Amino acid sequence: MQLEYNPKENKVLDPLLPLRKELLADNQTTYQFLQPKHESLLDSFSKTIQFRFKIDDQAIYGNDRFITSGIQGKILKKMLVEYKENNRTEFERREFIKDKEFICDPESTGFNCRMNRIIKCVDKTCPEMKIEKTSRGRFKLTSSTPITITYF
Repeated sequence: MQLEYNPKENKVLDPLLPLRKELLADNQTTYQFLQPKHESLLDSFSKTIQFRFKIDDQAIYGNDRFITSGIQGKILKKMLVEYKENNRTEFERREFIKDKEFICDPESTGFNCRMNRIIKCVDKTCPEMKIEKTSRGRFKLTSSTPITITYF
């Protein structure tokens, strides 16, 4: 079997599509079990980081690997959306502290601790992406590959 890359869609073409269609016709339950594993395998060959944001618990997954959740998930989601939609790479602490969605108590924000955790989690699960502190209260998000964001 040979994998082919489609540069227009920026993803690996599915060499098992005929087999998957046959499985779907034969046994729906087996296919539903295998589908996430198959898609995960294809994603590992893809040159895109696919971020998925789970709305009910604010969890973020990068290529189906858990990154973080809760307030940290909301912060990371905002950064990723700004990066993707506006090509924004520079962020400041004060913009998150002013937003009531992220910080309830402006006196005791815990923001630095949260950002340190986000940075460690992203480094561990998505080595293609980096969040770096550039100066006091400022940080930069960079990615060596394109990203996509979906919600579920």
